[in-house]
Amino acid sequence: MTVITSRRAGGAEVNIRLDWSDFAAENAYLDQVPVHWNVGAPGCSPTTAKRDASSTR
Repeated sequence: MTVITSRRAGGAEVNIRLDWSDFAAENAYLDQVPVHWNVGAPGCSPTTAKRDASSTR
């Protein structure tokens, strides 16, 4: 699933891509699930940035 949102018309967009199968691990915490996201001009791709457990600490 891809979610695209922006604060106001013409502003930067936030794109988030979620793969529901990443949530299948019953023993995983939410901070261990990879989330692909990007902030940029309208039409930016959520695959250009990745936030996961290893990059948040």
